Amino acid sequence: MDHRMSNTEVGTMGETLAVRYLKSKGFSILAKNFNIPGVGEIDIIAHCDGTFHFVEVKSSYSFSLNSEYHSSRNFDDAKKQRIARVMRKYCDLYKIDSPRTVSLCVISFSRETYDARVFFDPFVLVDTI
Repeated sequence: MDHRMSNTEVGTMGETLAVRYLKSKGFSILAKNFNIPGVGEIDIIAHCDGTFHFVEVKSSYSFSLNSEYHSSRNFDDAKKQRIARVMRKYCDLYKIDSPRTVSLCVISFSRETYDARVFFDPFVLVDTI
């Protein structure tokens, strides 16, 4: 029987693997699925080496070389700006005046083996530092 994960299951698994990956790289996880009503939601808020990372996780049920490219193309400027608004509100709420980034973490799964690849791209939105 070929059990295929639903989009929700793939997303949940991707976020779990992203947290594991970030922890393995020395990040502290501060929040998951942080939501500010009327502003937006961010998948992971993490901290490492004095920088706060506001991480959007994109999970793909594809193990192709292009999966990182396609997922990053879906991380458009409008999505980045929504996340930046959440980031600003979070920083205002917790009185954070440290460097911060909006980052993309792509998790690509293999349908056959359920192995995963991680692509993590921290980048800085210049107007928010």
